[in-house]
Amino acid sequence: MPTAVERLTSYITRMVSLYVVEGAATQQLFASLDTQIDTAVGALATATTPRAIAAAEKQYGHIFKTFGSDGRHFDSEFVHIACVFNLVDDALGGSSSATTGSQADFRAFDSQLFATGHDLGGFGASMNKMGSLRTPKGIAGAVGAAANATGALQSDFAALSTQAGALYNDMVSGAAGPGEGDVAAALKPLVSEFASLSADFGNFNTLLGGHSASGAASGAANPLTFDGVFASLDVDFIALDKSLQAMAAPIANLLVHPSSSMVA
Repeated sequence: MPTAVERLTSYITRMVSLYVVEGAATQQLFASLDTQIDTAVGALATATTPRAIAAAEKQYGHIFKTFGSDGRHFDSEFVHIACVFNLVDDALGGSSSATTGSQADFRAFDSQLFATGHDLGGFGASMNKMGSLRTPKGIAGAVGAAANATGALQSDFAALSTQAGALYNDMVSGAAGPGEGDVAAALKPLVSEFASLSADFGNFNTLLGGHSASGAASGAANPLTFDGVFASLDVDFIALDKSLQAMAAPIANLLVHPSSSMVA
């Protein structure tokens, strides 16, 4: 019979995994669609009449809608992850008023996960919009919405990298017990993985024409191309998924056998 730690590990693994988006079936579909995305963008960008737009949408719209669906799934999965970490923070911290140290950093990290999930959902909506155009004039609005989304996500993942680093430093700098040290070790790879995702969305944003403080796109390059950015995002999200799952066992062990408080 599985131990309490093993059962909790299995549950946490399911909750923090990005398997809905990064599962085997989705990966196979992604590999097929990724090779078509630039052709699809080109068809939309060169369509000059409503009839041509409708033809391009009929042929290629499903590609954008699939990536749009992935963004919406990422939204819900990041909310699941944030909920798990919120429970861990509550269980280990024992105080909702801490303003410094590990617990405060944990709370900031957790809050940013919620915000990032929301923006991933916005990214999904913008991709879906690109696959649902009706007139050539709609292209500019769709590109602008996508630029807004990628600009926000570049900032989101940079913030997650910074906050994960601060949390890691707090957890290893104090008198942490062995269980907490294991959680910190599992957390450390996320620092660079979030940074990589920030760079990916920054590259994506550049391809779309940039993102200003006012939230307006400056206009995409002509011709618009995604230049392999989806492939890079895919690789980096898979790496993040593996690291998130690797956190499940240390967290489960710490919850079942708490050795120290996370409050600094």
